Amino acid sequence: MAASTRHPGVTSLCVVKAPVRTDLTLLPFVLPDANEPGPGRKHATFAEATVFVLPNPSGRNRSYPGFAGKLPWYQKLALM
Repeated sequence: MAASTRHPGVTSLCVVKAPVRTDLTLLPFVLPDANEPGPGRKHATFAEATVFVLPNPSGRNRSYPGFAGKLPWYQKLALM
């Protein structure tokens, strides 16, 4: 970022590359060209950040029922 476009008083800019967390519903909007179905870490990146897709936490999610059906994906994300 050019110094002329920074807020007055900002002398440096730090860019953090943290994992991007999204759910399966939003994946086509975050990574429209991705062709890796299902939850988990994706090979594609978003603005150079790793993308990890989680199942929707809603209790109405029939593909991953209950807490036990979703927990493994949250545990894998925690290990990143």
